[in-house]
Amino acid sequence: LPIFGNDFKLPSIYKANLAFDHETPWYGIVASAELLVTKVKDGLYYQNLNLGPVQYQGPDGRDMFYSASKNGAWTSGDARFGRNRANYNNVYLITNTDKGRTSQFTASLSKPWSDTSDWSWNIGYTYTDATEVGSLTSSTASSGWNYQYAFDANTEIENTSRYQIRDRLSGSLNWKHKFFGDYETKVGLVYEGRSGRPYSYVFVNDANGDGRSANDLFYVPKGPGDVLFGTLAANGQFTADPAMEKNFFDWLAANPDLAKYAGTTPGANQFRTGWINTFDLRISQQLPGFMKGHKSEIWLDIQNVGNMLNKKWGNIYDYGF
Repeated sequence: LPIFGNDFKLPSIYKANLAFDHETPWYGIVASAELLVTKVKDGLYYQNLNLGPVQYQGPDGRDMFYSASKNGAWTSGDARFGRNRANYNNVYLITNTDKGRTSQFTASLSKPWSDTSDWSWNIGYTYTDATEVGSLTSSTASSGWNYQYAFDANTEIENTSRYQIRDRLSGSLNWKHKFFGDYETKVGLVYEGRSGRPYSYVFVNDANGDGRSANDLFYVPKGPGDVLFGTLAANGQFTADPAMEKNFFDWLAANPDLAKYAGTTPGANQFRTGWINTFDLRISQQLPGFMKGHKSEIWLDIQNVGNMLNKKWGNIYDYGF
């Protein structure tokens, strides 16, 4: 059941931009630059009202909602365990936040069509820095809350945006010619190269007892002996597993982007998938129109045309939200 907070407002932002265009003395090339800035006025994020009070602080300092039942077993923060809660289940509050912003800078050069040349082109670079509280990557209140990766559940923490494309290169090369009277044939190749989308490291289980799995940001151990590796039986008996510990630290050594956070918990979306290159192709042809003096046009778009030439090109590798 989703409910709205007091004085709930629809999403809104403040936005400002400054742009500059100038034709250079060289062959009609146009230089452009633009700065776009946004600031969240009323953003959205979810809170789970079923968690109940924090029971203690975990070894890494995060809020824990696990508590011991009568038989000594650990139970999670689901309302079914009835720890000092009202008699309700699955209630999520969607409320406003003023945290979140975007700064985006673009610089480009372009050579427009001219009467003396059948060629045009442009090339540009965009840098983006964007933050948010809730990514809202899903369609229901429960999953919308569950995919707000956090160190402490229900906290209003501003993180790198899941949608941030930090670096983007773009370009196009276009050619036109009149093969049939006054009707133009055009061929254009468009390139986009961009950094991958951000992602987070999380525990696969319910690390803090909030009743949901795979939403708790991962703590990176300092080294062997910092945390326990092994299995925990239902009666609370722990059995150490040195092989498991060794396998983990071997894996960590092979992932230096994560290993540099040893002894801490990286924030949400601090990691990024690999660089992506794609090419698209457009072929268009002008034709007579339905009335005198009019023209029509047909075109063919081939998206990710590079992948048709080599199956290793134009692949996008990403992580689920």
